[in-house]
Amino acid sequence: MGRADVDVVRELYDALGRGDVEAALSGMAPDVVFQTTVETQHGRDAVRTWLRATFDALDDFQAVVERVLDAGDGRVLVDVHETARGRSSGLPIEHRFAHLWTVRDGMAVRFQAFTDRAEARRVAGLD
Repeated sequence: MGRADVDVVRELYDALGRGDVEAALSGMAPDVVFQTTVETQHGRDAVRTWLRATFDALDDFQAVVERVLDAGDGRVLVDVHETARGRSSGLPIEHRFAHLWTVRDGMAVRFQAFTDRAEARRVAGLD
């Protein structure tokens, strides 16, 4: 299923890049586990709330996908360069993350964000 899993994940980034939270959520399982670097959300409703709050706090948000790797067994590793500007502060924000997605039956069931790309590769079984 590797190629199909990669396509599911690419569609999620396309939707988020358009700011279309609902389209992104439609590619996630109802019981999705969404683990950022600081907290974990359980289920679409919690992810919706988190994404909307995040987008509401930022201007000019962009997540540029730098690399997508099929890690097998439904896992897709994505290197992402995120930039934005704080809406209230105006301060620039820039991060490089690795995102590890797990896809089952055409739906994202888990998301994990890593600040250390080497750690993400290890967790994905790519080292």
